[in-house]
Amino acid sequence: MSTQRPLLAESSHSVYYISMQTNPLIIPVLDYLKNTDVAVSILDIVSELEADTLFQSLSEQPSELIAFRKNFLVMNALYFLQRDLMGSGYGLLISAMSIRLEAVTESSSSSALVEVADEKLSDYYLDWNNYNDTGKEEVEQLLNDFWQVYHAQDKHLEALAALDLPESADWDQVQQVYRSLISQCHPDKGGEQKRFIEIREAYEVLKHCFN
Repeated sequence: MSTQRPLLAESSHSVYYISMQTNPLIIPVLDYLKNTDVAVSILDIVSELEADTLFQSLSEQPSELIAFRKNFLVMNALYFLQRDLMGSGYGLLISAMSIRLEAVTESSSSSALVEVADEKLSDYYLDWNNYNDTGKEEVEQLLNDFWQVYHAQDKHLEALAALDLPESADWDQVQQVYRSLISQCHPDKGGEQKRFIEIREAYEVLKHCFN
């Protein structure tokens, strides 16, 4: 069984890791991007996810911090995806009023995406220390509780179907099929953006089911 890499990159300042976990909003954010053909704002995404289990779990926290934490969780998911998609043929443009997935082909330049990326802002939202006043243990428990609920919803069967895999598939098979399918979806090969996101979403679900 493969071990997930940590969510956060090690840096010169103090960083802790959410062991064996990544931000669970990565999956619903991908799903939202899959079902929209226009650029969206941070507010659009936060509003769309208001009924999400993770957001609901914030209701018992201090009211003055809830909005900040919702925004932080969404931004963390977006910047994680932006870095994780590098080299995939797609880039995620992130600004307050315009978030969109764009194909990056050999005939086009990714410089526009790179230029608008604020490295300091990205580093801020990828550092879970900045999520506090909530302590490390509380953040980790929050994410662990979410994934226990998410696994109980049997989402892994839908994810396997999205990758055309049988219920008996193991993690090695998932990785092999994922690499093959994602390569086929590269924009240089005429891949469809919606199918690309669907594959990524299924992979994120299965990564948490198997690890």
